[in-house]
Amino acid sequence: MITHLFEAGRPKCDPYWPAAAAASQGKDSTPTEHFGEVSVTLVREDVLAAYTLRTFTVRVEKEERAVYQVRRLVFENIPIIGAR
Repeated sequence: MITHLFEAGRPKCDPYWPAAAAASQGKDSTPTEHFGEVSVTLVREDVLAAYTLRTFTVRVEKEERAVYQVRRLVFENIPIIGAR
């Protein structure tokens, strides 16, 4: 996914990742969100001028070998709504 959560005041997608702010406020050393049997842990967040890159570990609790590394890239200055 390369979109923002909101664009032009309209929602574009729902967040499915844990917020880095929780870790920076000392609430959790590795922020994790749980969605049923699936847990998503934020491993790294790199915020740069042109883009943000988030790295997650996605784990399916009942499957021992179901652990995936996922990267989410968001370009900061590319409009999506109404773009031609």
